[in-house]
Amino acid sequence: MYIKLHGEGYRLHSEVHGYDTRNKHKFIPAYRRLKRCQNGPTYWSIKLFNVLPENIKTLEVKKFKQTLKRVLVEKAFYNIDEFLKCDF
Repeated sequence: MYIKLHGEGYRLHSEVHGYDTRNKHKFIPAYRRLKRCQNGPTYWSIKLFNVLPENIKTLEVKKFKQTLKRVLVEKAFYNIDEFLKCDF
């Protein structure tokens, strides 16, 4: 929800270069040198949001929240690794 509400503050791959790549609609997580900084909510919110399929990402906020909740309840992921490896 954080990225859906505050996504305009982050850069997309398409803003960095003009190449038409498959990741052009994904947000770029900020570079963090230290591992402990990579455990912050902004870093993980970008990584988790990027895993979602495009049809969910483009929904309006209310519908996005409902759909995301439904997906999370249906799939019942045990940990973050399962979510990151999920094929929606």
